[in-house]
Amino acid sequence: MKWRLHEKMKKDVEGLLKWTKENDMTVRGHVFIWPGFERLPKGYDLHKKDPKAFRKDLVKHIKEFANLYPDAFSEWDVMNEPYTEHAFMDLLGKDVVLEWFKTAREANPNYLNYINDYGILSDNNSQHQNNYYDWITYLAENKAPFEGIGFQGHYTAPMPPEVILERINRYGKFNKKMRNTEFGYDHTDHE
Repeated sequence: MKWRLHEKMKKDVEGLLKWTKENDMTVRGHVFIWPGFERLPKGYDLHKKDPKAFRKDLVKHIKEFANLYPDAFSEWDVMNEPYTEHAFMDLLGKDVVLEWFKTAREANPNYLNYINDYGILSDNNSQHQNNYYDWITYLAENKAPFEGIGFQGHYTAPMPPEVILERINRYGKFNKKMRNTEFGYDHTDHE
């Protein structure tokens, strides 16, 4: 459901959603806003011409995607990877993120809103981890409507379980659902 890829892949979405419903499976929506210019649909350049109109177009995009399949998703990642992908916020201001979460809630209140990022549980980049924590703090302090914190789980090396638990516990103060949103283990030593 990534904006950049949806046009090319939408022919497969309806069949997938039908199959998941027949098999009593829930589906997560990924992602409304992945805030890097290279994540926009091919040829899209409104941000270069008119940032104000671009901001409005992002809201329009959320409203549209939130209701393409209104009852199909149980959760949506409203914003993805704010540490490495922050070009939209750099252009439009930090408060645009609050607008995205509010728009997502108003557009379709039937699913849970998530923020999502990688490297929080699986890497040792404290700057990245602190940035994610700060974004969640910002959302919470500004009463953004979100229910979940997503942790992508892309592991390239073994990570001690106690370290993972310590990192998860850090986010417990927000009293939000927490989910491992993706999982991959790329390491040659399978043991």
